Amino acid sequence: MKDIKLSGIVVTSLAIILLYLFMMQSSLFIGDLTGKYVLHSDGNCHFLSSYSDTLVLKKDGSVESRNFRGEATYTVDIGAFEKRIDISYYYGKEGMGMPIERNWLGEIKIRVCVDLDTYYLKIK
Repeated sequence: MKDIKLSGIVVTSLAIILLYLFMMQSSLFIGDLTGKYVLHSDGNCHFLSSYSDTLVLKKDGSVESRNFRGEATYTVDIGAFEKRIDISYYYGKEGMGMPIERNWLGEIKIRVCVDLDTYYLKIK
């Protein structure tokens, strides 16, 4: 009888942990995105002109970054399974869409070159 109770507690605990991880991954709000991000890159992502960059997303939709110049702005698309940020720069003549991820620790990453593991990590 004790084995059944113990296994029930283990199953319940695992279910709670999995639910928490799912909620962390899927819960992302526009207010969570505003702030400062630092670029993590090995220098091989050809989309970027500067590899020592800090990205600032402001509440008014504007962007500060060495890589996104010329009155840069952003919009966010938060779907059930995919979250994206679209940054428009060079006065609306250029644009770039990037996936947004939140890891199990709650850290937010904006992926620039997914295959090269280049991303902006939120620091505040």
